[in-house]
Amino acid sequence: MSVPKSKRNETPLTVLSDAQQLAIYTVLMCSDEQRFPKKYRLSFIADMEKQAVNIVSYTSSANAVYVNDAESYMLRRTYQQRAIAEIAGLQARMQIAFALFPQLKRMKEAGEKKKINIANWSGQLYKVKAGLLAWKKSDAERYKSK
Repeated sequence: MSVPKSKRNETPLTVLSDAQQLAIYTVLMCSDEQRFPKKYRLSFIADMEKQAVNIVSYTSSANAVYVNDAESYMLRRTYQQRAIAEIAGLQARMQIAFALFPQLKRMKEAGEKKKINIANWSGQLYKVKAGLLAWKKSDAERYKSK
């Protein structure tokens, strides 16, 4: 029997999975030449893809740190902060992309009725950010004595 959705808990591993989904979605979307012209690939798009992958990398690194003292707690917190900083950078680039490429707001995903717009892409970003902030807060409460 499965757990009702309202009673499910978010875990750091859920955040890691969400970050991976965000990175995959970002790379797939950015590699579509109908959405982003090829001439912007090296100057603008590559940085967006790199930031999305860095979010996964820092989240994975934070998850890999076993906290047993103040130093390891600070290391985990540093990785969490770096992931959050990359999210802020990706969010800023996404806002610029939607201003530069208005066709993004009108395009539809293949086989789906849902539009690709700032709300869909940003929704994934905000989910990862909220998960990281909740994880960071949980760690702060759990390890305040360390």
